[in-house]
Amino acid sequence: MNTPGESVLLETALAIRPGRFLLLLAPSAERDPLAELVAALALCGPLQLVAASDWCSREWLEHSLRRRIENIDQVLGHVRLARAISCYQLADWLAWARPEDEPLLVLDFLQPFYDPAVPATTRFRMFRQSCLHLARLAWHKPVGVTVQQAAHADYAFFYPFLCAVADEVLLPGPDQADP
Repeated sequence: MNTPGESVLLETALAIRPGRFLLLLAPSAERDPLAELVAALALCGPLQLVAASDWCSREWLEHSLRRRIENIDQVLGHVRLARAISCYQLADWLAWARPEDEPLLVLDFLQPFYDPAVPATTRFRMFRQSCLHLARLAWHKPVGVTVQQAAHADYAFFYPFLCAVADEVLLPGPDQADP
C-alpha cells in the first residue's frame, strides 16, 4: 500500500510520458522527494538522468533505491547519469541528446544559468537554446525537469519562460496543478 507521499510521486512519475514536457517545481533544498521521484522512474525502466548541480551523484541514487528495493543492480543498469554543471555543458548535452524513447529527467535545470562568471546575455541565450532542445526532445520522449524556487534575480526571468515552454507544471504538495 502506498503512503500519500508515494502516491504523489507515482502520479508525477506517470505524468512524465511521451510527447509531454513536464516541469516540476521542487521544494527548495529538499532532496528526498527528488530522490524518490528518480527511484520511481528508474523502477519503471530505462532513464536518462542529467544532474545540473553537484549534489546528485551515483551514490545518492544508490542510497535512494536501497530504501525502496533490495537488489538495485538491475535498476541502476537502466539509469544513464550525466552531469552538466555549466550552462554550456547543459546546452551541449541537450543539443546532442538522441530522441530515444527512454524518459529524460533533468534535476536543478536552472542552476547552471545563475553563474555570474558567464555574461548575462550568454546565459540567457544558452537558456533559450536549452528550452528549445527540451521541447524538441519532448516530441519523441518523456521529458521532466525539476527547478527550485530561488531568490536569485534571474529566477524571475527564467522560471516564467520555462513554464511557457513546458506542457504541464506541477507544484509541490498534495494539490499539484498547472499555474
